[in-house]
Amino acid sequence: PKKNTMTITTDDDEELECQVINIFQAKEQKYIVLLPTNSEDGEGWLFRFYQDKGDNPRLENIEDPKEYEFAAAVFENLMNNVHFEENEN
Repeated sequence: PKKNTMTITTDDDEELECQVINIFQAKEQKYIVLLPTNSEDGEGWLFRFYQDKGDNPRLENIEDPKEYEFAAAVFENLMNNVHFEENEN
């Protein structure tokens, strides 16, 4: 089965195919974590996530460093919890 992927356009107008790692809600905002399929360092990218009136996904850079740290911490907790659940089986 094909993994969830989406193509994003970078600030340099380069199109990158990314794997959708997770979409999660923190406080009132949804966030998305993407991993470029050509990533060599395995670092995910974190964006605000919206859906417009046509249900099309919209990404927005997180400008506020505090918001970014908060969202990254929530994501890390989610991933740690998933990891623990896998180990218990």
